[in-house]
Amino acid sequence: MFSGKPEGIRTMSEAEGAEPTTVGGVAQSSTNAGLVIAVLWAAISVIAGLIFILGTPDIEYGGDAYTGIQAAAAQTARAVGWLIIATGALGLVIATTRRSPK
Repeated sequence: MFSGKPEGIRTMSEAEGAEPTTVGGVAQSSTNAGLVIAVLWAAISVIAGLIFILGTPDIEYGGDAYTGIQAAAAQTARAVGWLIIATGALGLVIATTRRSPK
């Protein structure tokens, strides 16, 4: 029966003789790959969010139902932009709090 890890295979920290560190029951390597990914996602989310926010025009035409729908769609696009930026910031906060203390 498979026990989860093939016989003879060791992790990097086991090979170096150190005990693997765990955060919340999940093993964490000495490299901070999660933090790097979070920083990249934060940068990408800021760019994408700004495209949504700044790329949506604030033009108001007449008062019929069609232009009301256009205005609502523009407000929704701006809100989605802010949500995208928030996911990047939240991911960065989570990644920094999960780093192992050195």
